[in-house]
Amino acid sequence: MKRRSHFRIFWLLVAGAAVTAGTARADFLLIKTISTQGAPVSSDVQMSVDNAAWANIEGEATNDGTKVFMSKCDASVRFKAFKRDRMGFYTRSNPDDIRFCQTPEVVFNDYVPTAVGQMISPGSLGDPKAWESIFGSDKETATKYANAFRMALDKGDYGYIAIATTELAASLRKAGSEKAAYPFEVISMQSTLNGVLQAQGLHPDDYTVLDPTPGSSRLALTPKAQDQLIEYQKTLGIPATSKELGKTGWETMKSLPGGQDVKAVEWKLPTQAATHFDQSVFAPPP
Repeated sequence: MKRRSHFRIFWLLVAGAAVTAGTARADFLLIKTISTQGAPVSSDVQMSVDNAAWANIEGEATNDGTKVFMSKCDASVRFKAFKRDRMGFYTRSNPDDIRFCQTPEVVFNDYVPTAVGQMISPGSLGDPKAWESIFGSDKETATKYANAFRMALDKGDYGYIAIATTELAASLRKAGSEKAAYPFEVISMQSTLNGVLQAQGLHPDDYTVLDPTPGSSRLALTPKAQDQLIEYQKTLGIPATSKELGKTGWETMKSLPGGQDVKAVEWKLPTQAATHFDQSVFAPPP
């Protein structure tokens, strides 16, 4: 899965020279994947030209997004945005809708929050101001947390995110704040399965990773996702007798991108910060 910026509106700048008569000349094109409320969504986009097979858009990564050279931009060029974003925060309400190449922009604006996205806003995790409300005057630590999250999300370091959120959740539970811990537990599970599916060459569009537990509002791995997790864990050599089998444990998380780079101790919240943790600053907009 190609990694791109998680917190910016995705831009596709398409430039082309003059082409044969009868074909529209390529021009600068802006492609947006956004939520129904206008929040930027990090989702992959595919393209088909002249009814050829769909292929992931590739190009030059820039500060603004991805720059791709196209020879034409007309109704023969179609775009398709993936059903789910890369982290599991959003899903499309009309996943079969496609867009035709038309300047000045192509917009996919039907993304709605998933169960995970209804708990926590991905943009807030990389926002220093959100973390400042946790760490108070310690702006250096707040910026450190925000930058680490933003970079990990940007690079698709699923192992890093899984371990970081596991430690945050543990700190909050230890401080007696089970409610504040729960969204981070969910992100850890979601991120671990994202990494597992990626390692297996599978796309999250084909898998519902988390579902509500019967008789409860808590989320748990779906049987299909758990089966994929177990298959992956077998490739790691985790024995059938291990308590980690079928669960998002340490050996699994550390095997995923960024899992070897994260220092778990750095994500253990100080007692005061954990005790007075304000979960609302990370909540999505109403």
